[in-house]
Amino acid sequence: SDAAKAELNVMKMEQLKQTLSTYRLKFNSYPQKLEDLVSANSEVKRSGKIFIALAEEQDLVDIWNNPYLYKLEN
Repeated sequence: SDAAKAELNVMKMEQLKQTLSTYRLKFNSYPQKLEDLVSANSEVKRSGKIFIALAEEQDLVDIWNNPYLYKLEN
């Protein structure tokens, strides 16, 4: 049902929120884009820190397969 999908989507968003917090703790900033949770961006590569993917591509889309919108604000 749509209500069940919506509930699953809320859970997916909460998991993504936790993943963003983990990234921030590890790299001292939030990622520039969600894809940076999957593969190291140039900033992380320059830092010399070991990068282990915190998410998979399917974690970046909602239950209906639409990409999540993410905007980093200063």
